[in-house]
Amino acid sequence: MALSSAEAMAIEVNNMKKVIAILLALLLPLSASAETIAQQIGAPSHVVDTFKSNTGKTVITVDAEVHVPDADRIPVYSVTPRTFSQDELQAMAATCFGSIPYSFDFEEQDKEAGTFTYVSANAQDGSGCYLSGIMWRNPLGILQEAKALFERTNPITGTWYPTEKHTNVYLGNQPVGCTLTRDEAQRIADEAVRTFAPGFSCVGQAVIRGETTNGSGDYSEDYSGQEAWVLFYGKDLELPVTYDTAFPNDLHNHVHHPETLVIVVDDAGIESMLFNAPYSLNGTLVENCVLIPFDQVMSIAAKLMPLKIASYEQSYSDIRVHIAEIRLGYMYTLQKDTPGEYVLTPVWDFVGTVEYRRQKNGKITAESSEPFKSRLTINAIDGTVIDRDYGY
Repeated sequence: MALSSAEAMAIEVNNMKKVIAILLALLLPLSASAETIAQQIGAPSHVVDTFKSNTGKTVITVDAEVHVPDADRIPVYSVTPRTFSQDELQAMAATCFGSIPYSFDFEEQDKEAGTFTYVSANAQDGSGCYLSGIMWRNPLGILQEAKALFERTNPITGTWYPTEKHTNVYLGNQPVGCTLTRDEAQRIADEAVRTFAPGFSCVGQAVIRGETTNGSGDYSEDYSGQEAWVLFYGKDLELPVTYDTAFPNDLHNHVHHPETLVIVVDDAGIESMLFNAPYSLNGTLVENCVLIPFDQVMSIAAKLMPLKIASYEQSYSDIRVHIAEIRLGYMYTLQKDTPGEYVLTPVWDFVGTVEYRRQKNGKITAESSEPFKSRLTINAIDGTVIDRDYGY
């Protein structure tokens, strides 16, 4: 039976609707994937705000660049602390010593406290270069420590660069007594890192002050007048692994040991190097996680950052926090119910400096100005606040 013109038109309209629906279904995912992460979560490139504690003694000024990497996806990775291989340590030594002849020793010992592996490399020309390392598994087989440290002492000036301290590091444009540009220093460090830590990239640069040794060879904390570039490296992933401070301090007393690769470079080349707590990637827990909106992150920061900083109000009447950067990056967090296992979790770090005064608008009594110091770390997935010393 022939269709009426009205019926034929209705069928044609329905067919057109189906075609449009199919096209929309195909196009919408494409348009969504074309959005950057910053667009998906509504993150601006710069943000200005002010937070205060209930007493008004703590004032947090936010005038910050917002750093959001341009990644196609943000996985959540499972990672495990690992030891260094002997080949890896030999590559470190060869890179750091360069043309200087040196001895290399690799020794394993079983003790009541667990299994220990000691590494030492010493210059044979009296140039004051050495590399030391230790790997320690406790009696339960859990890795407690894995660290390799290279240091060179200038035989003329007695200058050395202590890579396990963060108090002598600052953000600067040119180190005193060093002619290398920032880019030249990074090229030297990049070349070195490629030889023993492929898959790492530079995530930050600063200036480190040299210290002196006394006549007996013991270290002092006196400024030598010489400075160098210090470069920080992290795994080359979708997000950079954000440094909390320039150097982790007193790792033996920390529950959480972040992976750390630090290279100090001046005109003489590599002056010192610290590679601590390396991790291996086990697999992907989440292929592409969903992040909370940026305005929610700021709301959490406005409520909780004053509470975190205000604990110092018992000693100071005027606390000024200046947040200069807000960064999206990875952090090594403890995996729940799995001792010794960690997760690379996307977090927001509020990076800046703090000034403490005994009296309102008085002289600065103390300050905290370490580069890359996170004043607040927020889980970018669920909005919980993370303590960086404890890793959760």
